[in-house]
Amino acid sequence: MKKAFICLLGIILLACGKQAYDLFISPSASRDYPKGNLSDIADEVIAIPLRYDIKDAKCIRKEGNDLFLINDEILYRFNRNGELICRITNPEEIHVAGYVIDPANGN
Repeated sequence: MKKAFICLLGIILLACGKQAYDLFISPSASRDYPKGNLSDIADEVIAIPLRYDIKDAKCIRKEGNDLFLINDEILYRFNRNGELICRITNPEEIHVAGYVIDPANGN
């Protein structure tokens, strides 16, 4: 029984090793980054330079004349000129991973 287990384990390890080798050697479509312009997927593209030190902006959304984004788990609100209106969340109280804007209630 022990010989059968070792033999089966060896076969599985060889099969997994061959799969990993083929994955690293073969050109993969997932390694090729798609090329194109942002205007290919968006109707309107506007660059808004922020007048505040933001290193890694995520979840950027525009609602009306305001721009909302997350940086270091803090939710910020900017106007269309890139000026900081307010920091909506306090990092000592809450860490933001995502958010939803409700335009009907103005929230």
